[in-house]
Amino acid sequence: MQNMINKILTLHTEEKIMILDQGYYKNKNYYFTCKLDEQENLTEQFQIFEESITNGTNGISSVKDNDTLKVLIEYFKDRVENNK
Repeated sequence: MQNMINKILTLHTEEKIMILDQGYYKNKNYYFTCKLDEQENLTEQFQIFEESITNGTNGISSVKDNDTLKVLIEYFKDRVENNK
């Protein structure tokens, strides 16, 4: 898995996000992100995305499965608490 932490991505909606952390669960890469404002400052809007590969092109989409989301929230929460 490539290190994507602190990378800024532009979504198809033209919104920008920064990857704050990443994890690997059930053979997929997941990213804990924060939305950026117009000056590329962090906001208080967070989201977890999963990586997908379509026709050889990498992309991301929001995690929709509630059970997976609960597991990932706990995973990223534990990582934050252990890094204090």
